[in-house]
Amino acid sequence: MPALLFLPALLCSNWALGQPDSLEDRLPTRPTPREAALVAEVLSYQHEPISADVPQGATMLFDGWNETMLTPQFAPPQDAPRLVHFSDGKTYDTLSVEYLADEYKVRVVQTRFFLVMTITTPQEPPASLQAATQFVPGLLARVFREHEKLHVSVREMEGGFCGAQPPRRRPPGRELDMANANWTHTIGWWMTGRELRVLGVKIQPRSSLIITDTPYWFRFYPSRQDQ
Repeated sequence: MPALLFLPALLCSNWALGQPDSLEDRLPTRPTPREAALVAEVLSYQHEPISADVPQGATMLFDGWNETMLTPQFAPPQDAPRLVHFSDGKTYDTLSVEYLADEYKVRVVQTRFFLVMTITTPQEPPASLQAATQFVPGLLARVFREHEKLHVSVREMEGGFCGAQPPRRRPPGRELDMANANWTHTIGWWMTGRELRVLGVKIQPRSSLIITDTPYWFRFYPSRQDQ
């Protein structure tokens, strides 16, 4: 049987199948190389206009999560075309949308469980860790709702900067309350040049969502081959 992974565990530095001791072990302050590869893969997919093969519920979920996670300033406008990529058995079903938010070029790609976002800024990219420490958290606070919960780390990486939302602190001797974890605790980001990439897991408090480690664990809706 495929191993089961709880959604918050996907953003961990150790991708072994055993459960970490706490959420603090699952959500480091630096995104992992596998997360970066996963984001790059999803962003490489070619998308096409929505067709009758896409259930209406899929686009409703897509727009619903955009509204849940993004501020009105950075949420996609209703008239921006929604696009689809159908799984071929090796890739994942995704929906996407591209648009302008003020002076920023934005692209959002969602699988069933993840939201991936790219923001291309017209400003010169941060040239130092100090500049990135000011720029990135400020931009993320404009992009995401519940930004008062975001306290992302900022670290140097080859060619740019990266970081993640640190796990919440827990009282000594007590386990973290997983029932109250939500998407704000899963944010990871990378910035190279003018492009900021963000990855978030789509979970809400008291969510019991689990996924299976199979080629379809990104499934957003049934693939054409299943119909």
